[in-house]
Amino acid sequence: MMIAVTMHEWEEKLFGFAELTSQNLNVSADQVDNNIGHFALFLLTLYVGVVPLFFPDVIWLSATVMILGILETASHIAAVRMEKKGKLYTAGMVTAFTILPALSIYGFFYIISRNLMQPAGWGWLFAVLNLVIPLLAAQNIAVRSMGINYNEFIKNTFNNIVQGRK
Repeated sequence: MMIAVTMHEWEEKLFGFAELTSQNLNVSADQVDNNIGHFALFLLTLYVGVVPLFFPDVIWLSATVMILGILETASHIAAVRMEKKGKLYTAGMVTAFTILPALSIYGFFYIISRNLMQPAGWGWLFAVLNLVIPLLAAQNIAVRSMGINYNEFIKNTFNNIVQGRK
């Protein structure tokens, strides 16, 4: 799964994630493509991908990266909705719609079919929180490193998703 997440990050970097984000946030691509944001993303990826290797019996840690795979798909659907130029592709979409959800669904099936975690157990809540809390922290760091107020970012992002393309 971590190889797929790495491929996704490369796709975003190579095909203009910084440019897309800068257009939606009304900032320069250089502000988006700063090293602080990349470092925060790197730490998050390292955290959700490597930490479970040290605790193989804590299944919810492994489920975290699978939830990330599904979240990336949802994020790219939202990004298409926010895209103001009417394009149906956003940087990272190929991996977000193919490899990441396929591996995530397989991982969910594997975990549940082998009774490693109960379908409605506490482990899923722990996995979601294990992703959401560091993800919001990394996003907050990245957004503030661009000189943008985080609360304004959340409000503008929500409004852009709800309103769609203009």
